[in-house]
Amino acid sequence: MKDTMEDVWVEESDALHGTHEFVDTQELNTLLYCTYQIERNLVAINANLTMLMKLINNFMMQMAKDRLQNHVAANQGNDGMTTPSKYLLVGQDT
Repeated sequence: MKDTMEDVWVEESDALHGTHEFVDTQELNTLLYCTYQIERNLVAINANLTMLMKLINNFMMQMAKDRLQNHVAANQGNDGMTTPSKYLLVGQDT
């Protein structure tokens, strides 16, 4: 049954039938290469998503800083001191 050296005898323990299969090494190599490429792509996707999350985080932090600066500038009096905001967090002292 074994035709060429490219075929590999693989025994599968099938309790019902006790079958044996021939598996082509070229087929196995192709599957292995595809699996390797998928893994590389997933690693690249993970790196890109990580970078995207960092960019989003930096953007959100910059927006928060800008809003705080605008809020402070809007609440400054003539003396240069900031007046207490009417939007206080729960438990925050005035």
